[in-house]
Amino acid sequence: MATKSYKKILLVESDPGNRAVLSRVLDFDYRMIEAANIKAAKAQLERYKEEISLILINLLIPQKEDGFAFISLCKENDETKKIPLMVLSDALEEMDLSEAFLLGASDIIQRPLQAEILRKRVDNLVDLKEINELASEVECDRLTGLYNKDYFYKSVTSYLRGNHGRKFDVICCDIENIRLINEFFGVLVADMLMRHVAKVFSTHFSKLSLAGRVYGDVFSTLVPRSKEYDDGFFAEALEEMKSFDIDFIISVKFGVYHVDDISESVSVMCDKAHEAASSIKRRYGVNFAIFQPESRSIMQTKQYVVNNLRAAIEKRQITVFFQPKYEADSEKMVGAEAFARWIISADETIPPNIFINILERNGLVALLDLYMWEETCRLMKYWIDKGYQLVPISLNLARCDIYYPNLVDTILEIVDRYKIPHHLLHVEVKETAYCDDTWYLAGILKRLREEGFAIEIDDFGTGYSSMTMLASLPVDVLKIDLSFTQNADNPKVRSIINFILVMGKMMNLTVVAEGVETYEQMELFKGNAHTQVQGFLFSHPMPSYQFIKLVRDSQKKEETKA
Repeated sequence: MATKSYKKILLVESDPGNRAVLSRVLDFDYRMIEAANIKAAKAQLERYKEEISLILINLLIPQKEDGFAFISLCKENDETKKIPLMVLSDALEEMDLSEAFLLGASDIIQRPLQAEILRKRVDNLVDLKEINELASEVECDRLTGLYNKDYFYKSVTSYLRGNHGRKFDVICCDIENIRLINEFFGVLVADMLMRHVAKVFSTHFSKLSLAGRVYGDVFSTLVPRSKEYDDGFFAEALEEMKSFDIDFIISVKFGVYHVDDISESVSVMCDKAHEAASSIKRRYGVNFAIFQPESRSIMQTKQYVVNNLRAAIEKRQITVFFQPKYEADSEKMVGAEAFARWIISADETIPPNIFINILERNGLVALLDLYMWEETCRLMKYWIDKGYQLVPISLNLARCDIYYPNLVDTILEIVDRYKIPHHLLHVEVKETAYCDDTWYLAGILKRLREEGFAIEIDDFGTGYSSMTMLASLPVDVLKIDLSFTQNADNPKVRSIINFILVMGKMMNLTVVAEGVETYEQMELFKGNAHTQVQGFLFSHPMPSYQFIKLVRDSQKKEETKA
């Protein structure tokens, strides 16, 4: 590290007396380059920009608007934006202080000045600049030019410790569909997009020159706390990110985490910001989210689910419910979908959206799904032995299930042990699962289809891979997501539904409409061969004993008609 006497500070201060005081405080360690006004400051900055280690500016010279403009000029110029900038203030309002931070000020110190504190904070900023310059050479991510994960964590930790008492946030940026771009356009184009988004992200949000690539397509930065997190805060950056020249919809989500405890690890801070961004994935028109701390009850529920899953399976606290499917024209029952319900006692249950989400996040959902196959086949075996005629049952396959060792062999062992005809079981996969590892999943589904299982795509129309997926993967059934059914009064949504129905007919696929709750919705699907409906208009998910009674009653009704 260079001797401090060779480092230069640009001091922008109109009052000669103030300049003299500041020079006496700092001149022992630094060479002071003085400017009495903004015009002189610009000239000095242009002359010494490669040597200046810090800019020290009084925002009240002669008008604060000129000072704000100068800060913006420094931070928008690629040659000067990495120079730390400290603002001196006599009586700036809180709004002005926030504006200075948002424009890119690294620190603000208010009078009356304490010489020792001023020197220490100046030293911290100058040292950070040198650390940043060193990191640019040896600690940066090669693809994007941002800090690599480890160095970013270290730099943010150091900065937070040196600025105790100030409020900061971590902002995370996540490219939602980078895997599809990689698959469709190739690695080179995906890498170019990553560099583009990283540059825009750093330019717009990295006012402290602290931005890093923390995951594959996820970037984070530390920013001074803002009270103005809204769509407008992210709009300009988002628009610029989406300007990348590619014939594809670029989706970027932002997450914000309020740093209230600097002793917390930076990796956890980034994880929480990323969790906020992930919470709005595939939500059209929602571009950012702020991390919300969980309540104690939610944390206890998570712990209970993870700790008690295996015991619940052994005790059969998790039971199978069934929701029937009906032919749209005849309203004849033609199938059903199996759902998991966790019933602890007569008075206590865990909602499925909660425990399934927890299991997916903890990588335990495969245990649940295989248990559901086991229990469903056990019930079906019992009904077959009773001589009942059954309708096909759909069972879920989660995206992380596909990595379960010997998944197909495990499913076959369960089904064949209970001697269930394969055509009575459908494998249901959410469309979004196809976005992760298309070719690996394709191999699993093709083998299952060869064994006689029908393949269903759930939530069709909500992902990004619909057309490509239909062309490359084995598909028998499309399930229209309930968000389309329940918004069918919108002409555009109705057009999408009609398009899916026509496409299904042309491709000889069965189409199932989820979430049918009214007769008006039901009418949309009549008159289309191989179209089925499922929803509360006909039935909620029900216990097995109610379901099999409904199956038998339905069959008796059909026999009476015949």
